[in-house]
Amino acid sequence: MDAYITLQVKKFNAARGNLLLMIIISAVNLVLTAADSNLYLLFSALLPLLFVELWWGLAFGVIMAVVILLAYFACYILSGRRRVFILPALILFVIDCLVIVWAIWAFGFGATYWLDIAFHVWIMYYLVTGAIAWGRLRRLSADDFKAAEQDLIIQQSIATKIVDENGAVVERGNVPLRFDSKKGRILIQTDYQTLHISMKRSYGLTELIINGQVYDEVKGVAEGTYSLFACVRNVRISGKFNSLKFRMEIYADDVLIAKKMRFY
Repeated sequence: MDAYITLQVKKFNAARGNLLLMIIISAVNLVLTAADSNLYLLFSALLPLLFVELWWGLAFGVIMAVVILLAYFACYILSGRRRVFILPALILFVIDCLVIVWAIWAFGFGATYWLDIAFHVWIMYYLVTGAIAWGRLRRLSADDFKAAEQDLIIQQSIATKIVDENGAVVERGNVPLRFDSKKGRILIQTDYQTLHISMKRSYGLTELIINGQVYDEVKGVAEGTYSLFACVRNVRISGKFNSLKFRMEIYADDVLIAKKMRFY
C-alpha cells in the first residue's frame, strides 16, 4: 500500500480515537455534574455540561446534554463505515469551541479556562487533520482502506532490535522489556499452559504482560487498532485490539484463547 495513503489512514483513525476519548470523558463528566460532584475531568466537551449546569432541574437541560453526546457517538460509529461522518463531528466540536468563547465573555476569564482551551486545541487538531485525511481518501474503496489499516498494524508490529543484559542484539518480543509495575488497569487476561497473559492500560501506555514481565507495548493517549507480540517458552503470543469493532483478543500459536468486547 502507498505510504501516503497509509499516513492518511493513520491520521483519520487518530481523529476517531481522540473523538471516542472525548465522548467517554464527557459522559463521565455529565454524570459527575448531574450528581452535583465537585470533580471534573479534562478532555471533555463543554456544551453538554453547560446545559446541565444552566438548566439542571429541567428535563430540557439533561435531554439536550444526552442528545449532544449521542450525536458525537453516532458520528464516531458511522465514521467507521462512512468516513464522511468525521465532518459532522468536526462541526459539533467547532460549536463547542464557540461555547468556550461565549462562556469567557459571559462569566469572565478564569485560570481554569486555559486547560479547556488546551484540550479543545488538541481535539480540534486531530479532527481537522482527520477531516483533511477524509478528503484525500474520498475515492479510496473500503477494501483498500482496510488494507492500509493492515499495513499500519504490520508496521507497528515489525520487531525492533534491542540489546539484552548481556549485550546481545535480540528481537523485541523474545525477551522482556521490564517487570510489570503493578500499576494500571487490566484490560483482558487469561492462562495458557504455564503462562499467565494479560494486557494492561496505564498513563497512555498499553502493555502485553506474561508471567509478570512486559514483553511488548504501544504508546498513545487514545488507542487505535494495534497488535502486541511475544514469544515465551516457544509459545507465540499476540494480543490484539480492534478499535472499530471494540474487540480485544489474545492468541497463542495462532489459536484464539481469550476475547472480550471493550468500549472504554
